[in-house]
Amino acid sequence: MNLVFSSSHRSIGVITYILLSGASPFLGDSKQETLGNVSAIAYQFDEELFSSTSELAKSFIRQLLEKDTRSGVRVSSHLEVKGQMRKKYQYVEF
Repeated sequence: MNLVFSSSHRSIGVITYILLSGASPFLGDSKQETLGNVSAIAYQFDEELFSSTSELAKSFIRQLLEKDTRSGVRVSSHLEVKGQMRKKYQYVEF
């Protein structure tokens, strides 16, 4: 199995989605539907689960889950989002 950079980004996007919502982004009513959702990268931000999630965080997830790897997140985008979040939430690094 070859791990490509885009799949690493998608994994981070899925993990971030789960951490912020407690739900799987691609979960369907059956295994077949779930596999179809994964293949199509079909997900949505459930209003109830994401009501207190910032647009910045949702944008970060969207970019990580982007199907077209040419328009996906770049390292510079990660750093920019991290900087914006640090300013907004005044994170303290240890």
